[in-house]
Amino acid sequence: MRQRTKGKRSRFSLLLTDSRGEGYPLVIAVTLALLLLFCAIGEYFHLSIIVQGVRDAASQAVISVMNDNYDDVYHAAREGYAAGWQPSADAWEESLDLGDVYARLSDTLGLTRNGGSCCKYSGGETEYTLSALEVAVRNNALSSGKTQGYLADVRLALDVPVRFCGVSIPELQLTLDVQAKYIPKF
Repeated sequence: MRQRTKGKRSRFSLLLTDSRGEGYPLVIAVTLALLLLFCAIGEYFHLSIIVQGVRDAASQAVISVMNDNYDDVYHAAREGYAAGWQPSADAWEESLDLGDVYARLSDTLGLTRNGGSCCKYSGGETEYTLSALEVAVRNNALSSGKTQGYLADVRLALDVPVRFCGVSIPELQLTLDVQAKYIPKF
């Protein structure tokens, strides 16, 4: 069995228990490291809240596009699928409404149009920018035996300026894809 000799302590424990003030630089370094860690975690949560809010608003906008198309949907209850068609004189014509997704996003998120994009301002600074909006409505064919559904897809680019400890770093650039499917209730 090893016996400890009195007076032999590790250098680290001496630093922590020494009364001459040599532990202050270590305490300051640990405090600064924790502050930087909390700043990084706070910015991460800030970015994730923005992305989730924009994704939810885009989801509402694409669902509203599908709801705008309900009046032109041919209900094929026997075949079990729906499609956007209207009867014309001697045939069926495709009838699709792409809606105004930017207007719906602007209303929901409080955006300001800036050229080909929409920006959200907070305190005079740009919080995020939405651009490159693409809306695609996929229609079923009337005579199709295979159905993929009556779908609307929205794709948009989200640019969020990132700030860390008051310094701007390269912005976060994401492409958000949202999809809605029309399902007839009756």
